[in-house]
Amino acid sequence: MKKILLVVLVLLGCFSFSSFGQQGLEEKIVLYYFHGNARCVSCRNIEKYTREALEKNFFDEIASGSIDFQVVNVEEKGNEHYTQDYKLYTKAVVLSRVKSGQEVEYKNLEQVWQYLYSREKFSQYIKDETQRFLEEEKGKQI
Repeated sequence: MKKILLVVLVLLGCFSFSSFGQQGLEEKIVLYYFHGNARCVSCRNIEKYTREALEKNFFDEIASGSIDFQVVNVEEKGNEHYTQDYKLYTKAVVLSRVKSGQEVEYKNLEQVWQYLYSREKFSQYIKDETQRFLEEEKGKQI
């Protein structure tokens, strides 16, 4: 009986600890790449360069879950709302700040098209904008 009670207490402790860990992930940044069914070389490169910039510059944040990269086809059933939510008119990269499961702020990184033909400038733009989003949140917590 004591062993069963001990096992139950240990399991309860594990569940409590894991739910505590989840609270820390209630705040995160989601970086979306939105596209449609038709995907040209430039559109594929925007996704590729964005992914590369994030993995290179924010590996730890991605691993911890504080940054999430999501690729979304806005033409798939159920995803149409993103076009209105973010006022999209073409393929886009959008930073979104999420707290307790609710988006509280977003920014459309419209200059990805301007930097598309310079991989270095494109990567720097993604890095700078994502870093700025992270730093703004840290400044609000102080």
